Amino acid sequence: MNIGIDIRNVGKKRTGDETVFFHLAQLLPKIDKNNTYFLLIENRSEKEIFALEKLLDIENKKNVFIYKCGSGNKFIWNIFSAPYASRCLRLDIYHTQYIIPFFMPSYTKILTHIHDVSFARYPEYIAKKDRFFLSLLIPRSLQKADAIIAVSEFTRKEIITYYKIDASKIHTIPNGIGKSFLSTHFCQKEADDILKKYGISEEYIFHIGTLQPRKNIPFLLEAFALFSKRNPSMQLVLTGGKDFPHYDQKIDTVIKKYHLQNKVLFLGYVESSDLISLIDTAQCVVSVSLYEGFGLPLLEAMARGIPVIFSAIPAHKEISGEYDGSVSLRDIATFSDVLYSSVVDTSFRKKLYSQGKSRVCFFLWEKSIQKLYELYEKVGNNSK
Repeated sequence: MNIGIDIRNVGKKRTGDETVFFHLAQLLPKIDKNNTYFLLIENRSEKEIFALEKLLDIENKKNVFIYKCGSGNKFIWNIFSAPYASRCLRLDIYHTQYIIPFFMPSYTKILTHIHDVSFARYPEYIAKKDRFFLSLLIPRSLQKADAIIAVSEFTRKEIITYYKIDASKIHTIPNGIGKSFLSTHFCQKEADDILKKYGISEEYIFHIGTLQPRKNIPFLLEAFALFSKRNPSMQLVLTGGKDFPHYDQKIDTVIKKYHLQNKVLFLGYVESSDLISLIDTAQCVVSVSLYEGFGLPLLEAMARGIPVIFSAIPAHKEISGEYDGSVSLRDIATFSDVLYSSVVDTSFRKKLYSQGKSRVCFFLWEKSIQKLYELYEKVGNNSK
């Protein structure tokens, strides 16, 4: 088969969804020698393509090619670029995320990857224009797709609940933890250099992710304000920045209210190689999100042996199992207490270390990629 994967987000600093498609593009051609892969991108320079090939480790591979499809505008892509590429390459399978193209050839089977449906659960957090287009295009995409990939069982159920899609059409293929998180090691100088690069000079609690409203950062800031009364020397370090899309303006209000200006540090975009070291040197990693389709930062912290404290939402619980870092968001004081214990209680930290390491083995990319390969074969064979 000829299989096309939409990798426009790879190399675009899109964090979560970029990470997923990076691993798909990198690992699928390595485990599957029977099919040919075309990694579809918008127009980029030869220098950028060379860098992308190196990033994906696909240089000189005989079964994978990067293919430029024209404009990166999402409307032009879905109406003209992707359908044109499907015909030129005679794609048997086209794999994208969320919105599927119009006017695709009938012989091309379409898979769409759904990371979450937060826009359906919390539409108030979405700009009106985006809400309008999502309300039009997501139902169509889910109905028209030949197969839907959900990154967790929770997300699979959410798709069924909000869009009334036939359950047999939705396949749960969880995200995984990359090899770099399992094998990379830093010497003390390298770790110190990375801390200096981001301006971190004190011990810190680390939040990984965007700063949009559903991430619930104001709650974290209030819990941290209580925590700081018992441990005033520690910082709260957040990836992302105030100039990032969908920044929660309430964050500024809470920082000002509790006088946390000198306690909270915004890092902006963090390179994946730096992220590993920043997790290693954190006292703990925290996530207080109201809604997630998966929750990759939990796995990343567990893989590095760092305590992680997180909201007891379904996707987090699906990843964590019996891990003791799960806390209700009903009580800021209780959350703050657990956060404090994760930093100062040696026995609690050791327990979380052991529990985390035991969970990581259930979420390896190699396992997920094998499931995806099997789905490709199933969908492809059904078309013959």
